[in-house]
Amino acid sequence: MRKIVFSCLMAWFFLAGCSITPNVSLQQMREKAKFETYTFSINPPWTTQSQITNLYFFGDNTFINAYRANDGRHIVMTQSKTYRKKLGPKIRKGQLIYTSPNGFNVWVGGPKKCYCASMLKSAQHFIEDPPADDCTGYALESPKGAVLILAVNGPLADKELHNLIDSLVLVKKIT
Repeated sequence: MRKIVFSCLMAWFFLAGCSITPNVSLQQMREKAKFETYTFSINPPWTTQSQITNLYFFGDNTFINAYRANDGRHIVMTQSKTYRKKLGPKIRKGQLIYTSPNGFNVWVGGPKKCYCASMLKSAQHFIEDPPADDCTGYALESPKGAVLILAVNGPLADKELHNLIDSLVLVKKIT
């Protein structure tokens, strides 16, 4: 059923000048992005499979990096050029909980459950589970001001969160 709904959405987006492309490689992400994009230098250790999806809406790319986990703590990280302008000022109204050695700020607060559940739903065709009641969401701000949204389908220990954020690297620096 999900595959049928996903296929129908893809057909509608195509007709409306939009597209959804699953299974995008890091090289394709690097080529299509008109903004700085990030990925984890290694997949989170509790995850088993990952996929990048590119949503193309009227000239703008949004990338959804989804990581499926056996324990249900799936991870979805989204990034878009528009996040800097639209979300940047809003996330700074939240609470800064961590600054990583690589210069990322991690924010919580604001509409955390809303964007967390929304991001997890956007990757449900891949992660195959609905958002959990205890899903957690974070806004990440890069040293250059890019904004990424990180959603986890369950709780993360501080050390797990720090390890994830510390492993973020620019996609263009990966060969």
